[in-house]
Amino acid sequence: MALINGRFYEWGDLNMMIGLSPLSSTLQEISWDDEMQKESIYGIGRTPIGYSKGQYKASGKLTMLLEEYNLLNAMTIKNAVSGVFNMPPFNITLMFANYDEVPAVIILQDCIFTKKSVKTATGDKSVKVELDFEITGDVIENGISSSGQNLLENL
Repeated sequence: MALINGRFYEWGDLNMMIGLSPLSSTLQEISWDDEMQKESIYGIGRTPIGYSKGQYKASGKLTMLLEEYNLLNAMTIKNAVSGVFNMPPFNITLMFANYDEVPAVIILQDCIFTKKSVKTATGDKSVKVELDFEITGDVIENGISSSGQNLLENL
């Protein structure tokens, strides 16, 4: 149903967890992409007669302040894995909730960090750390699988 003159989701409505640990307010940005390969199948003539699906893949990026990254990195030592690149796969759970809308829950399943970028320059007021990650599982949006996986088969 369309919301007219109401309040829509915004950055301030986001709560996020990595595994079972909530992230603090120093998270600056999160983005993710997912795609399903599809290829047209041809027969006689010039137009496709159908299509086939290929592999599903997903990835993303977190941007946080150095202080939050240091906490995340220290958490890995507590779990005896030493560093974000050695963490076992983890879920990133995002929940957008405000009083005008039904909560939206997005789960990025089985993420692993693959790249870290840090850049600072004269005049900067903060130091940001970018962490790229692969989503080796699925992206679940309000209980719906992006890859088409039957979610009941894992029960």
